[in-house]
Amino acid sequence: MRKLLAVFLCLLLLGCSPTSKTEADPNIRYLDMIQLIEDYDAFETSSNTFDIAAEEAKIDGGYRFYVIIDNARSAMYDLEAIAIEANTDYTKTMAANIGIFEEKAYNLIPNQANTAKGYYEGVVVSGTTQKNPTTLYVIVQWKNKDLSVLHREFFKLETSYNGAVIDEQ
Repeated sequence: MRKLLAVFLCLLLLGCSPTSKTEADPNIRYLDMIQLIEDYDAFETSSNTFDIAAEEAKIDGGYRFYVIIDNARSAMYDLEAIAIEANTDYTKTMAANIGIFEEKAYNLIPNQANTAKGYYEGVVVSGTTQKNPTTLYVIVQWKNKDLSVLHREFFKLETSYNGAVIDEQ
């Protein structure tokens, strides 16, 4: 009877655990976000909530892409984003991401920038590719001010090398 009671109490405590960003397993969030992108089929190319754009530059051995998220028009707290290419196994290689594995939060608040407090004008998701041009599938998710509502937007962005060369050494 004591063993049964102990097991019940453990399950009860596990079931009541908070699921805030700092306590949720980032590996699970990462894989869940990859799966969300792979399952989605109604991608956008722009947002009413923020600006999003993609660029690509030549590097040794391929290309580096940048997905720029900035000019928030409403408050975005605990922002997380992933950019992937189709037909790539992101369990064997890391997808370009921001806000998932870092301990700090990224917040985009209109007309407020204070990096010491975690308020940014914009963020950049950067990764490498062998393809030019490149089609990127992006998920951007964030919460409202009291962290009670999760918002998600999905994008399909086309980018190609435009002549810029960067040295990554």
